[in-house]
Amino acid sequence: MLGALALSDIGTIFPDTDPKYKDADSTVLLKHVYDYVRKKGYDVENIDSNIIAQDPKMMPYIPKMKEILCRILGLDEGRLSIKAKSNEKLDAVGEGRAIKAQVVALMKKIN
Repeated sequence: MLGALALSDIGTIFPDTDPKYKDADSTVLLKHVYDYVRKKGYDVENIDSNIIAQDPKMMPYIPKMKEILCRILGLDEGRLSIKAKSNEKLDAVGEGRAIKAQVVALMKKIN
């Protein structure tokens, strides 16, 4: 959302050098960002996302993730796509040493 609106980046708002963000609840941080975006006069139209991980398998978690994200962002489930992919054993993701996420958010002006 921040990038789509050229507002800032997550590290500027929640710097990793600030100990109060260590082990922070990501849903709380998301709500904070969403409130910030709304104050700037924008809302989410839809989101398309990929989680790329060799392990753990993400499919069992997607329904709960969609439920939580839709509740925080006020979206119906038809406006949020979360897809699980693997990296077919290639690179750090495929070797299970990393997880990657890609997200595209379409934003709309609300005022």
